[in-house]
Amino acid sequence: MVLQLGVWYALMTGAESTLFAELFDTDVRYTGMSLVFKGSGIYASGLTPVILTGSLAASGGGPWWTAGYLALTAVVSLAAVVAMLRWIGWRPPRTHAYRW
Repeated sequence: MVLQLGVWYALMTGAESTLFAELFDTDVRYTGMSLVFKGSGIYASGLTPVILTGSLAASGGGPWWTAGYLALTAVVSLAAVVAMLRWIGWRPPRTHAYRW
């Protein structure tokens, strides 16, 4: 727990502010970052436990609906990362290994 919260979480959130600052222009940066932080907090901290508890109750304690919800969340997160990379104009570096 100490490793996860003390190291991995700190590494993720340390770079997160810079990433969000690059996503928004200066005239809307404060509002944009506020919406991202608060919106994700409401979703992750508020709705997810309710949805997971309801899915466990609906499935009689089976983990499959819960696992499906978490897999769907991972797919949405991956799509958001791909869209974000296209938004900021990032492209993978071209190497000689892919030349034919």
